[in-house]
Amino acid sequence: MRVLVARLLVLEAQVVAHAEAMFEVLRALALDAFEGKPPTSLDAVRARLRRLESRRSPDGTEQRLHCVVRPAPGEVPVGYVHATVRGDGRAAIADVLAPSHQGRGL
Repeated sequence: MRVLVARLLVLEAQVVAHAEAMFEVLRALALDAFEGKPPTSLDAVRARLRRLESRRSPDGTEQRLHCVVRPAPGEVPVGYVHATVRGDGRAAIADVLAPSHQGRGL
């Protein structure tokens, strides 16, 4: 997956190496409505990102694209975007941004 650079953000494939930065983002967010409780540990985030690196659902029927969002190349991630592409070609897209970056038109 390539890195996508736009005027207001950078999307790059989410990998285990992002765990530390994403742990900080996820701890700061109130994700109870969608994601459950914020992560309890850095190891929990690493384990989740390791599972997501396959880019496939556990049953292999969906492609799952997970990207971290950065405001500019090399800056700390401020959230993530997930796209799930189903076998019939339909897609579901979700994003989570740190409160400090919400409302900026990203």
